[in-house]
Amino acid sequence: MMAKTFSEDLVEDFKNLYETKERYDTIINVGKEPNVASIHAHSVILCTRSSYFRRAISDEWVKRKDVDLNSQKDEIILELLVAADGFLIQKLTDFVQEFLIKNSCKFLQQSPIKMVHFITYNKQFNELNETYLETICEKPKLLFDSEEFFHWRKMH
Repeated sequence: MMAKTFSEDLVEDFKNLYETKERYDTIINVGKEPNVASIHAHSVILCTRSSYFRRAISDEWVKRKDVDLNSQKDEIILELLVAADGFLIQKLTDFVQEFLIKNSCKFLQQSPIKMVHFITYNKQFNELNETYLETICEKPKLLFDSEEFFHWRKMH
């Protein structure tokens, strides 16, 4: 019972930090001009929860102002989506989900099994799930003609 109480308190504390923006040390700008939103965050939490942010906030990236999702591997983008959702950073969650939706054919072509697995086990991303399932239904060859699918079928 005590563990449950502490974890609930911890969740409330993190939620309070996010809502009050108290002692933030990182600002994440999401969107493109003129529709840019700023998310105030805590780098220690971002780095602890996400290898994407661990790299993004590292010395080699820290001076960059924009992070280009186009240059990231699909697993990093998916990890960012899950981390943003877990931290209740809705604007970042929406931004990453929108990026994955706009590029659904590309991601299904590159990693169809990984993407199907992701949407199967992450139902909270409703719009992403619907888009990927619709894309697969409309263009089943993206899945069935892929090397990844061929190897997956051999293993199962």
